[in-house]
Amino acid sequence: MDHRTLVFASVFPVPSLSHTTPTPIATPDLGFTAPGQSFGGPFGGASASTSIDQHREVKRNLAWSTATRFLSLPKLPQSEDVLSSAARPHKGTDVTEALEYLLVGEGQSIDGKEESLVDWCINEVRIHFVTYICPALQSLWESEIECHNAWNTLEETRRILLQVQHLYLQPFTEHILPIITTENVNREPDTPLTPGASRPPSFPAWRFHRDLHALFVHSLPSQRFSKTLSYALYDGGCRLFRIYVDKEDGAAAAGAAEDIPSLRKSIMKLLRGLQEVGLGGDQAQKAFAHAMNRLMSSFIVSHYMKVDWYARKSVVQHLRQWIKDGFSPLIRQVIDCLKDESSINLPNEVQQWQDMAIGRLGRARVENLFDFIINWDRSLGAILDIKEYLKTPAAKVHLSTSFSQQISRRLLHPGATTTYILNVYIYIIRAFNELEPKGVLLERVARPIRRYLKDRDDTARIIISSLLTDVNDEQGAMFASGGELSYEIAAEMQKPIATFVQDQDEDLNWGDMNWQPHPTDASPDYKKSKVEDVIWFLLTLYDREDFINELKNILGDHLLRSQDPEYEKEIRLLELIKLRLGDDKLQACEVMLRDVLDSKRINASIREGHDDDNDNDVVLLKTPILPSPHTPDTNNPHHPSLPRTPQAR
Repeated sequence: MDHRTLVFASVFPVPSLSHTTPTPIATPDLGFTAPGQSFGGPFGGASASTSIDQHREVKRNLAWSTATRFLSLPKLPQSEDVLSSAARPHKGTDVTEALEYLLVGEGQSIDGKEESLVDWCINEVRIHFVTYICPALQSLWESEIECHNAWNTLEETRRILLQVQHLYLQPFTEHILPIITTENVNREPDTPLTPGASRPPSFPAWRFHRDLHALFVHSLPSQRFSKTLSYALYDGGCRLFRIYVDKEDGAAAAGAAEDIPSLRKSIMKLLRGLQEVGLGGDQAQKAFAHAMNRLMSSFIVSHYMKVDWYARKSVVQHLRQWIKDGFSPLIRQVIDCLKDESSINLPNEVQQWQDMAIGRLGRARVENLFDFIINWDRSLGAILDIKEYLKTPAAKVHLSTSFSQQISRRLLHPGATTTYILNVYIYIIRAFNELEPKGVLLERVARPIRRYLKDRDDTARIIISSLLTDVNDEQGAMFASGGELSYEIAAEMQKPIATFVQDQDEDLNWGDMNWQPHPTDASPDYKKSKVEDVIWFLLTLYDREDFINELKNILGDHLLRSQDPEYEKEIRLLELIKLRLGDDKLQACEVMLRDVLDSKRINASIREGHDDDNDNDVVLLKTPILPSPHTPDTNNPHHPSLPRTPQAR
């Protein structure tokens, strides 16, 4: 006997390895007769009862020998097919009487002091399984199962165990169980049954199935079986839904189209077979849960859930539909195969799975949010996917934390120009206004960007210069964003100016019927403006006085070089700044602009009166008349200049 058999026998105790010997081990001791007493006489009370027990033991041994000889499993060499249907001896009257005597007659076990025939059958199955079946299973499971062999290994295991179970159950169900069932029915003939219900199985039948399935479960390496089954179910799910991922991940690559109904039937056939042989318990259910969890993640990163760069629409609705019409029915079918009544698929579980899938899709999109920002607005579909994800405070915290790390790593470093940072900041404003109109997330993620821009010397100059620049040049071509000018800022100036009146303190405006409380996740210094466009965010980077001082210097130099006789951009910029910052500090800028306009008008009047003058006089008359009190002299080194770098708040 090998070591594995001894270990198995230690887990499942066997009274005797030679218990199948059909004849009694020894002749029963009948004792001695008293003097003057005939053999087997009726005299003596104690002696008479002992004689009855001895005769019962002899009769039981004879019946035991007949029954066990008939019920013994085939003992064949391992080279032969032990699963083939071996010819069983003819069931004669002596066998029937022996079975009835041992199962329901006087020969049945009394108070468990004697081995019952059911116990003998169970032990017979154990010895036969360890001797003939375990070597075949060990050859399948002794080493790690490769991915491409997982399905075949499970199918072969299912086939072997189903045949073994049929071999073991056939003598029990055909010859033992009917006798026990008939006796139980005769004992309780008046037991009422509810309509459509059947009598519960007898305890010996339940015990036989339990011990047989426990034998099957413990014969396989649990962890290896669980991993193999999990991968097989995952691979089957990928093939069902045509999910093609990398081969390195262990999933099937794209190939020829498969017959989906046949594949689904094969999966269900495998699961029903495993459930029938007792391998569909907690271990199989955990493997199935792991496979479905992995299948959902693979679907999210598959080609089905790619960003819609063309239609710029969200794919969340498609994900919800797949969970409802594909993922959920598959789980329901598997649960029916595994007969797990404790895990009935309730309607709200579909909603939970949809929320779980949207959460995973949102986290996957957030990991690449910076790439979506710099590709705005072609990435509007991805932003809408993230918007569906932002339903819980935890999701908002995850987004702000992850995106802040991406900004610090890829944007806020000396290698990025101020113009590039401003352009990305504008993209962030637009994208986050789409994500969350309340502006709480934008306030969180923009805080380090605004602080970094304040520390750069050329930020204010680039903002104001870009605001005063035409998007298209004289030939109608758009200028390239870079250097000292930002195309995105210039494009914002082409949009209509939003007119609004900002209250001094909106929280104290008791007549505002549209008032809403601040969001619960807003910071203490949160203050939402009625109109928060890109220009408003740019103009509020600095304190108002510092920004207006920088505006004076740049506007004065720009007025000297401007060729526009109407100064439309300059007038528009001043009106825009007055709407957002107030007009109490812009008198100097207005005076400069009015003086330049007066100079242009005076020049035009002089030119009309001297049409006959020579060309030199005309050139002299084109020189603008500049008032010195308000216009900075940029050519005089002794003239006091205003500070060019605004101080941060």
